[in-house]
Amino acid sequence: METPTWQKTEMICACTKPFRPQYRNGILVSKSCPNCRLKSLHKPTGVRLASELPISRNKPEKRKKTPRQCAMDRADEWFSRYIRLKYSFESGGELFCKCYTCGNPKPILVIENGHFQRRGYKTTRFHPNDARPQCTFCNHHRSGEPEKFELNLIRDIGQDKVNELKKLAQQIGEDNEPFYREQAAKYRKLFNMLLKERKLKSPWK
Repeated sequence: METPTWQKTEMICACTKPFRPQYRNGILVSKSCPNCRLKSLHKPTGVRLASELPISRNKPEKRKKTPRQCAMDRADEWFSRYIRLKYSFESGGELFCKCYTCGNPKPILVIENGHFQRRGYKTTRFHPNDARPQCTFCNHHRSGEPEKFELNLIRDIGQDKVNELKKLAQQIGEDNEPFYREQAAKYRKLFNMLLKERKLKSPWK
């Protein structure tokens, strides 16, 4: 028996698979392929299959930082800028810093602020003797190169001050919003004073 011209010989299911549609008394049985019809028969009422759920293209929302965390980030930012500016030099109209542990020069906006004692130690986190410019490779991939860092610090500030830093790091420091706000204000002021003293424009716009 020939198929009536008004009946489709092939359809595309919602799952994107082509299938041959079935008709009963000239009425289309389903717009879904046999596999999808079978799944719908076996799933509980009111339950949607994972394949039926809309794909969310939105990234999960990031947790909002607390005022303390925001203040700490701001303090870190100004302290980092001050340290990098303090140890920078001009070349070709641009500012560069030498990595404290490998000696490679990097643009001031690329190089990082490395610490001798870990930043987790609050008592030395914002101590000028504890921080120097470091390239990303030394600071992250080589974990800060602590042995080279210490040798260079001993050469620059002396063994006694290095020992003081180590002892200071073991003490309990402040970890609150007012403290971080105070540090941010302090190093922002020092940063601007250094800019004025060296007659420079801030690289951070």
